[in-house]
Amino acid sequence: MSSKQPPKTENLYNAFITGEVLDGFGSAQVQSWLASTLKLTPTKAGILLTGTSKCIKQGLDKSAAAKFRTLFESNGVAVRLQLQKVKNTAKPSATHRTATSPGKTQAMHTQYFQGALTSHPAKWKETASVTGIFASLVLVMAAYAGVVGLLLVILVRALVQSVFPSGEASPLEFTFFTLLPALLAVFFFGLILRPFLGRDAITEDTLEASANKQVKLFQYVKEIYEQVGATPPNSIRFSNELHCHANYVYHFPKLLSGERHLTISLPLIAALNSRQLSVLIAHEAARLQHPANALAQSLLQKIQQRFEAASSNTDTWATNAEAREQSAESFIKHFFAAGAHRLIIFSSLLVKPFSRVLALLSNRASHALVFTADHYSAALAGSRRLSDTFVQMHCATHALHQANEKIFSRIGERKLPDNFPALVQHFYVAIENKQVKSLADEVNRGETRRHHDSPTDRERIIRVEDLELSAIESQLLPASALLENANAVYLKATHMYYQNQELDFSDAELVDVRELTSLAQKDQLRDQLSSDYFNRWFTPQVFWRLPTPSTIKPLNHSERIALLNENIARIRHATPDFMRLINSELALVEQRVHFSAANEVRKAGYKIVAQDFGLTEQQVELFQQFNEKTKISHQGFKSRFMKLNELMGTRLFLATALHPDANRRKVGLMLLQALAGLTSQNTKLQTLRIRVGYLPLLMARVSERKEENLEPRVLRVTKDINEFCQSVLHTLESHTCGFHQDYDTIAAFIRAHVKQEFNHQEAQPLESIGYYYEICHGLSEANRMVNSQLALIARDSEQANKITPVKLTA
Repeated sequence: MSSKQPPKTENLYNAFITGEVLDGFGSAQVQSWLASTLKLTPTKAGILLTGTSKCIKQGLDKSAAAKFRTLFESNGVAVRLQLQKVKNTAKPSATHRTATSPGKTQAMHTQYFQGALTSHPAKWKETASVTGIFASLVLVMAAYAGVVGLLLVILVRALVQSVFPSGEASPLEFTFFTLLPALLAVFFFGLILRPFLGRDAITEDTLEASANKQVKLFQYVKEIYEQVGATPPNSIRFSNELHCHANYVYHFPKLLSGERHLTISLPLIAALNSRQLSVLIAHEAARLQHPANALAQSLLQKIQQRFEAASSNTDTWATNAEAREQSAESFIKHFFAAGAHRLIIFSSLLVKPFSRVLALLSNRASHALVFTADHYSAALAGSRRLSDTFVQMHCATHALHQANEKIFSRIGERKLPDNFPALVQHFYVAIENKQVKSLADEVNRGETRRHHDSPTDRERIIRVEDLELSAIESQLLPASALLENANAVYLKATHMYYQNQELDFSDAELVDVRELTSLAQKDQLRDQLSSDYFNRWFTPQVFWRLPTPSTIKPLNHSERIALLNENIARIRHATPDFMRLINSELALVEQRVHFSAANEVRKAGYKIVAQDFGLTEQQVELFQQFNEKTKISHQGFKSRFMKLNELMGTRLFLATALHPDANRRKVGLMLLQALAGLTSQNTKLQTLRIRVGYLPLLMARVSERKEENLEPRVLRVTKDINEFCQSVLHTLESHTCGFHQDYDTIAAFIRAHVKQEFNHQEAQPLESIGYYYEICHGLSEANRMVNSQLALIARDSEQANKITPVKLTA
């Protein structure tokens, strides 16, 4: 009897693209080769180079795997080979096959995560966090109840005395000692209860996922929750906000048996991979792991939202009162509506101490809970993966801002994409390596956080890096692969997103997202050209100061060439100084705004409090000296900036004037005239920049502190904004819009950026501020378009005249 031979086996490999471009290769060149080799569109090829691994070839033998790696790495694509499970060359037994019944929902047997978590946070940390949250709530609510109780006692006492007087009292005594205290007690009693008498804020609609249709996603989420030891959510919802959030809905009297819901961001699903997404979901699962945790955070969130809305005058009381004041037609109605509005604003001062104390007490406990939840996330996906996820989320935030700017901040006919997550994904993939490093640096400097009251991302990264946790084995795939029919989900969620933004639109208005991404790519190429030509100096807010034609006209051709070369050499050496100036501008302007606002308050006869203006006690004590110092610093900045600015303006002027093609030279000179007009009008508007910056501070003091001497200053700035903006538009009516075919004049182009209907006769301060910034934005957009076209003309001219190119900054 012959013995059975063991089945033949061989080692097979899976080939992964790591998402990295090898040193010495350009990303654009590698992306083009990859698209050609794999028969992909450039966008899809770019997705493969975003830093996340993707398997593109399976079952390669050792020789084929080595050839595959050599081919791809010789063209700049980093490749990783992974040993596949041992393949049995014998035919599989029939018992290994699984039959499924047609027409029935198939259960998921594939596991996304293998093994179990090997590290858990200490139980006492979780207990301490929950105890801290409950203690914060109890302390603040006890103080709040004490104040309410005191007012109630005064009210009841006054009522009892009025009904059962202890002795005979004159009408005057009754009025002052009984009736007035009772009315005041009623008044304060109502105001102090404001956080609990208002209605909850209207929440945005979300798209609920179907468990029957999204089987893979529900299985994936369920496995994560089970790994963490939490009860899986009752529902999964989609939103277009950039965060994943779990919430707990409790019901009386069974407070610990509530419902759990998980909201997942569709733009993040479009951008991240499954392991990065698991970090976010595991954190939310761990945060509400135990019923006591979930209840404590749900109560804290609801009470904090109520107090915060009341203290910041964003609740229904304040919004309704403001609406009544604005809609009041007669003088009497307006008088009473305005009085009621002022009383409501006053009541926010009563609530604010409780709001701040609650935030202060609960902050430490909430932070501890965040760190505990991060421990679970790191144990699931690894410490390194968690820090990488924070960087990728910051990149996604950057992409979301670009997508919103593409939709809402551009001129002309409104173009709403039919697929918002896909638009975000496009901008996410298009982020250059240099920009990714810059965004990663912001995370590492502690400048980012997931929520305004949570620890910084840097703090969280340091905590999990100290744990040095390794990930458990898990599948790696694009997070979008977890969705069934992802495109249909994106389309539905996009409709809901626009509805939440209160936009009026019809399906016929929605534009194919591919059209917008194509336009965005062209804009990006133009902006890249401008950035390269201007040696990274240019931003839309930088307006070049051009030389007067009389200074250039006497020069002959060779003298102009020599002057252009000289300017380029000076630009090369001045680049570090210019970059430092640009980076310091915001801090200088902010400091000047605070000192100017304080100076206006001082001149109006009111006391300056350091914390109101972000000043130190020493700066208040020696205010005149420090105020003059900041003024000199700001003027010095403007003077240095202007001198360096002239270098680039002269370069642009000379290069355009030297263009060998007469037609191109004529177009360039017309654009230079437009640029000169834009620069002149921008300079005029910038004289208002500091005053517009401190206008909200003065308005707040007039409304909240009744510092009426500041009101004439508020009205004066408001009037100046109106007059300056009208003057700018009137002047630019005479300038032809040679950079956009849809507009006859530059003024018409700028007006297209003004979203609000502005009443010049009855201009209000807040509306004027918005109007000012919209006009400035219109000027910046015109400047951007003019410079992108001028850069192309000037670059061609410099190449034709063999001008020494500027050495680009690193």
